[in-house]
Formats: sequence, C-alpha cells, structure tokens
Amino acid sequence: MAGIDGISDAIKAVKEGTMVSILQDAQGQAQGGLDVLLRHLVGPGYKPRATVWEDYAREGLHWGDGTARQYNVPWTRITLQNADALLVKRSK
Repeated sequence: MAGIDGISDAIKAVKEGTMVSILQDAQGQAQGGLDVLLRHLVGPGYKPRATVWEDYAREGLHWGDGTARQYNVPWTRITLQNADALLVKRSK
C-alpha cells in the first residue's frame, strides 16, 4: 500500500512496515505562502517567520529575499528513522 499526505495512520503503518508514504507538508506550504505574501505587502524589510525555510533548507528551499517567482516545498519520504518525529510534530 502507498499514500501521500502523511496522516498519522499512514505514519503508523510505515512504522509497522505495511505501507510507504510521503508527507506533503500543507502547513509548511501555507506558512511559506503567508511569508511570501507578507514580504510582498510589507516590503524588503520583512523577515520570514515560518519554520519551513529552515525545515527544508537541506532540500533546496531557500527564502532568499522572498521574491522568487516559484517556491516548492519538497515532499518528505516517511521512513522508520523519521516516523516518530513526524508523529510528534503532528500532535502539536
């Protein structure tokens, strides 16, 4: 079985070895989008507040000056190594 969106049941199934899944980070997308909008409204002095910029920096998502034409929040593969941390993040 395979899935997307990283819902808690899917993360648990990955831990059990019955499924593979990815996390499409809707929260990160929304927060990053708000930062880009606020940068547009406030101007160059705006400093991003979303954690998405640090969370996905290793995957190539960078704030820069907040004026890029496109930002892509990468999908996160759910693995045995990150499943527990993702479940904790979901519970907040």
